[in-house]
Amino acid sequence: MAKKTICTLFLLLAVVFVHQSNCLTQSQINYLKQKLNERYNQVGYSENNIGFEYSASDTFESDSKQDKQEEDTNEIQEDDDDDDDNDVHVINVDIRMPNVQPTHENEYFCHALEMPIDRSVFIIGYDPQAEMGTAHHMLLYGCSKPGSRNNTWNCGEMASSNDGPVCDEGSKILYAWAMDAPSLELPKDVGFEVGGDTGINQLVLQVHYGEIGDKIKEHFIDDSGITLKITDQPKRLSAAVYLLGSEGRVPGHSTVHMESACSYEHSQVLYPFAFRVHTHKLGKVVSAYRIRNQQWTEIGRQDPHKPEMFYPIEKNMTIKYGDILAARCTMVNDMDKTVFTGATSDDEMCNFYMMYYTSGTLPDIDNCFRGEKFHWKKYFKNIPSDASNLPKSKEE
Repeated sequence: MAKKTICTLFLLLAVVFVHQSNCLTQSQINYLKQKLNERYNQVGYSENNIGFEYSASDTFESDSKQDKQEEDTNEIQEDDDDDDDNDVHVINVDIRMPNVQPTHENEYFCHALEMPIDRSVFIIGYDPQAEMGTAHHMLLYGCSKPGSRNNTWNCGEMASSNDGPVCDEGSKILYAWAMDAPSLELPKDVGFEVGGDTGINQLVLQVHYGEIGDKIKEHFIDDSGITLKITDQPKRLSAAVYLLGSEGRVPGHSTVHMESACSYEHSQVLYPFAFRVHTHKLGKVVSAYRIRNQQWTEIGRQDPHKPEMFYPIEKNMTIKYGDILAARCTMVNDMDKTVFTGATSDDEMCNFYMMYYTSGTLPDIDNCFRGEKFHWKKYFKNIPSDASNLPKSKEE
């Protein structure tokens, strides 16, 4: 009887020890907060590198390895007893421009924040600290190696003279913001895992300073950035962003469909839960779809001149092996000149960001870009007739 009691006590102690080993103590949390808020300000990294390259699959008609008749239901159930995201295990960490001073319009500045290397942590929310009169847009990247070891650097991917790219190695988009979009909180049990052995050793904030001529004359300094909501508690579901985009030109007095599409060739099932669109002045509508068995299901459709927040995807849907992801930006140019895609606010962009989660390893391909000669009608049937129409508001 005594031996049984001792064994029971030992098992209880083992369970307590395992639980504590998976949690940070308060002193560890304080240390983590201190380390994450230290600015990454080493100098001397001078290699001349190019920005990250876009890759895309050229295959469109792959047979699905999943049951073609399976319904789009989310098979991953929430744990109602999960209270990991309490205040004890969540900290707010700032990544903000350290008082930069742009000297001309359409500059891109980058600033890096080092992640802990002994263990991973999880980003579960984003609170933007910027206003559209200063920052045209902001992007947060995860990098295995930043594009520079300077405190800040010029990092416009398409600019003619850069100090370096956003990332020198391992670029992943984690968040995007523009036009006074509000905060974003991820669904329960979902997080962007960074640090540790994830390959995301640095977070890099990129801020595009657009048409700010009046502010430049006033010699203003800027600290735009993002407050990250971070927890040490592991998340069952890993979040990531898949980017669809197009490059090309919009001739004067024309309407152009900039389109992209790629086949999803991974066994891991994706669950989209939010989307964001981005163009410059000529964009009228941005839409994206999942194509399965020649049937189109809308992922999201939005006016790019509305606040560029991540809008929730209200329908339950999945992305599976063999599905095709397709996006369109409808551009209308009433001017006499041709407008090309590029980095400045006078150029154009065509981007659709799909935020998703999955229960396993993240896919190694996270973007799909196409050029101006790519068009849906060359490859697909049943193209939705409303793909270039503004979505109806809930009040209509």
